[in-house]
Amino acid sequence: MKNSKKIPTYDIDLHDCSVETKHVKDFEIHKLEDLLMNIDNVSFPHRHAFYNLLFFTSGSGTHTIDFKTYEVAPYTMFFMSEGQVHSWKLNGDAKGYSIFFTQNFFEIHAGKHSLFEFDFFHNQYNRPYAIIEKNEVKLEFRNLLKYLFDEVHQPKSVLQEKIIWSYLNILLLKIQQFEQGYPKQKGDKGEHSAIRDFELLVQRDFLTVRKISDYADQLHMTPNYLNALCKKTLGKNAKGILNDRLVLEAKRLLYNSNKTISEISFSLKFKDTSYFSRFFRKNVGASPEEFRSQKKKIIY
Repeated sequence: MKNSKKIPTYDIDLHDCSVETKHVKDFEIHKLEDLLMNIDNVSFPHRHAFYNLLFFTSGSGTHTIDFKTYEVAPYTMFFMSEGQVHSWKLNGDAKGYSIFFTQNFFEIHAGKHSLFEFDFFHNQYNRPYAIIEKNEVKLEFRNLLKYLFDEVHQPKSVLQEKIIWSYLNILLLKIQQFEQGYPKQKGDKGEHSAIRDFELLVQRDFLTVRKISDYADQLHMTPNYLNALCKKTLGKNAKGILNDRLVLEAKRLLYNSNKTISEISFSLKFKDTSYFSRFFRKNVGASPEEFRSQKKKIIY
């Protein structure tokens, strides 16, 4: 665990596991009830240096991801990318599975495929959860998770890592398939793909690329068309989407680090602290100092 006086950042070795579960590097699966018994302070905000899938088979409470709070209910799945800040307040009857894996673990076996192909990751506008209602789908996911859990606890074998990766890949594909049944953003398939590409570029380059024309060039479209597409699909122009990502990173740094406002401004590539403060107040409705002070008083 990396040191921080506010929000800790956990590596994938989130808690001590028995040796038999550690045959595969950069992958873990735990029963949620066991995890809750063995990890301290997960009810407080923390972030992960890995991907996390949470699957609740029972229980209730709330789960907060990047300053937004969601209800926990049986057969709810949550999807979290590396770097996201989250916390939860769960009742004692919570059960299910929690899967941790790194991008390296997935992509080293994935050939030309990437985690970025899964829409439920790396998307700040879509909800980070899904609720399963049909009994046959509940059973399908429970069985798949049980197979994955059982395989991890088998004696080490030459093919074990590939088998585990295959189960994980099937699980992610099944989630993607399930997600297709939810209402999507407005627009046709081509428009949705273009917006997805733009969001991924913003996720990757927001610290260094601030001109919408540069993003439009990479997407082989005009800035006006990109703005119109964003407005139609997401309800705001391209600059608003870029600003939202900057605001989210600023919030994470204000709440997660001991950096001064000036240091945060510098790390976010603003030309000076006063400009960063004006930008933050305009988008959040509070100054960086006020936001940090409020969050000290509220452990969500």
